Amino acid sequence: PATIALSVLVTIEMFNALNSVSENQSMLTMPPFVNMWLIGAVMLSFALHFAILYIPFFASVFGAAPLGWGEWKIVLA
Repeated sequence: PATIALSVLVTIEMFNALNSVSENQSMLTMPPFVNMWLIGAVMLSFALHFAILYIPFFASVFGAAPLGWGEWKIVLA
């Protein structure tokens, strides 16, 4: 449950960062691909999160458990 909660928070914050490309427009009107540095930062953040979840050494250090497809569906829902 704690790993799912962490993954939900990481996912929400990354989508929030993508939605913050413009102060006045949403992600639907201004695509996030205008800022490739932001896209790279989001990709790096997810890569590090996946490393924490799926590399056993990091998983034990952070007390995380790898998520299966069922848990990822919950996270993305």
